[in-house]
Amino acid sequence: MAELYPDVTGCKNLRGLGKIRVSNGKTVKSGLFLRSGELSHMTANDYKKLPQIGLVIDLRGDADRLAAPDVLPEGSKYLNFAVENPSQSRFASGEEAIDKKIEKMVSSAKEKKSTVLQDTGYSALSRDKKIEAYFKTLSNNDFQKALVSIITEISGNAGHAVIWHCSAGKDRTGILSAVLLSLLGASEEDIVSDYLISDLSCREDRALAERLASKYTDDEDIISEISNRFGVVPAWIEAILCELKRAGGAKAYCLSLDGLTEELIRSFIMISIE
Repeated sequence: MAELYPDVTGCKNLRGLGKIRVSNGKTVKSGLFLRSGELSHMTANDYKKLPQIGLVIDLRGDADRLAAPDVLPEGSKYLNFAVENPSQSRFASGEEAIDKKIEKMVSSAKEKKSTVLQDTGYSALSRDKKIEAYFKTLSNNDFQKALVSIITEISGNAGHAVIWHCSAGKDRTGILSAVLLSLLGASEEDIVSDYLISDLSCREDRALAERLASKYTDDEDIISEISNRFGVVPAWIEAILCELKRAGGAKAYCLSLDGLTEELIRSFIMISIE
């Protein structure tokens, strides 16, 4: 079960990975790993309710980062790695702008669906495209640098927490969390369960997307697909876990990255579990 911080109001989709089960009856160490959405509305009071944070990893690109700059905890180090967003589903501001965006999404979905053979299924095609975008994240240079930075920071045994985030804290953040949890020995079931917690923070966005999409189509497949773009579904992160297996496991994947060694990873795992 993830560590939740319901009293922190300046950040959406915030939780810790502490107490998630790993191998040999151990768990991820409490207060060491935090994941979230953007930190632009955090306050000093919010940070008092969290473990002391030594490193902030921001996975957003320049446009999102500059539009909503992080409010950082005192004394922390900040690193930005502009990982391409596999979702590209963030709402514009203003009801009219949102409505126009959804209308375009419905129109595009109708066009795509008309080109798919009946026995293939629209949902399968759409899901494959999202999975392909997730796969690209694993090979993204900035994503890999972010992963190396977290493992290196924890291995240095500084004793402070690390927090990583993107905009909504579900896709880029979710993939990074899945890789780290897999490296620590968490089960696929527990990794997927942590990932799906993000869907709770997307309920309002999903509901709005469904309501607006229903203005332009009564096709339940299309409405569902558009709603999914504003949330998460198990198949996406399950595909990442399968890809890690094909790479020989999370450890083999991490060892393929510049800057990581057997010794560093061993130290990281020892420090990160209890």
